[in-house]
Amino acid sequence: MRIPTKFAVLVTVFLMSFVLTACGGNTPAASGSDPTKAAKAFMDAAFTGGDVKPLICTSNAAVADSMVKGFDAMKTSLAASGGKVTTDKLTYTAGAVNGDTATVSVGGKLTVTVNGTAQDVDFAGGQAAPVTLKNEGGNWKVCG
Repeated sequence: MRIPTKFAVLVTVFLMSFVLTACGGNTPAASGSDPTKAAKAFMDAAFTGGDVKPLICTSNAAVADSMVKGFDAMKTSLAASGGKVTTDKLTYTAGAVNGDTATVSVGGKLTVTVNGTAQDVDFAGGQAAPVTLKNEGGNWKVCG
């Protein structure tokens, strides 16, 4: 059985909106000098039900609030459908670091499971998506 196209499209559209408006970041495990770990920590929390609020840049509160609401809505939708998303097939490629700003390209696939059936869905339409991070207080946070 394939995962309903509508559900896969919902996840993909949400991912695209994330990439275009991202402003999130890290957890204590992702703190320090590695923006790639910060990007991974954010994606893991966002798609596995973690709290994204402490992961979001503080420089733009309106965007941060919008992101929290968006990820919360997606989690509610996933829970209502019995769906689950895993991030173990995502890839993170470090890019340029310029002062307190860095870029990480996120690509690969998300595994979406509904009713016990798993299907890989291209992240960001199959293109590596650049995520911009900012170092706030010694910790990298994703800001786009």
